Amino acid sequence: MIPTTVLLATPEYVKHTTSINKSVDDDRLRVAIYLTQDTRLHPMLGTRLYEKFLADGRTNTIAGHYLDLLDNHIRRVVAWYAMLDLLPDLYSQIDNGGVVQRTGDGVNAVEKSILDLQISRARQYGNYYADRMIEHMRYYQQRYPEYSVAVNDELVPIVDIYRQNGMSWTGGGVPLRDRYPQFFA
Repeated sequence: MIPTTVLLATPEYVKHTTSINKSVDDDRLRVAIYLTQDTRLHPMLGTRLYEKFLADGRTNTIAGHYLDLLDNHIRRVVAWYAMLDLLPDLYSQIDNGGVVQRTGDGVNAVEKSILDLQISRARQYGNYYADRMIEHMRYYQQRYPEYSVAVNDELVPIVDIYRQNGMSWTGGGVPLRDRYPQFFA
């Protein structure tokens, strides 16, 4: 069971926005959404802004510019990266017999090359929406004061993503030299 948390995109939203079939089990999608939020979205927003969305989501009080950010950027990022993270698990499953490929109920598993195309497409869309979200937050930093704040062990928000040949490099909001001067003396 995954920890109780707020999902910023519902399984229904992911199915409606991406090419994931409506018959995919919502529990599998919830796990992918949770992992996407925790491993991909959290570093992009930084700890303060990420935790604000979770806290306001628990009390259903996301409003104003934050609601705009959620509706027009965050949910799209979460949907496409959740699909990216879920695709390999839809291709194969882990059960008590090990890793197995699902075949049955009148369906055939696709070849790995087709799966790779789907993964590449989901990554491309996820990256596009992530870039748009980061650009939006950088341009409107005054709307999201939590975006530029991090202390102690909190994650510094990603403010730059550089891509080349499918590889990504990210730049946090505060250079390590400035954040930890004691290590650079």
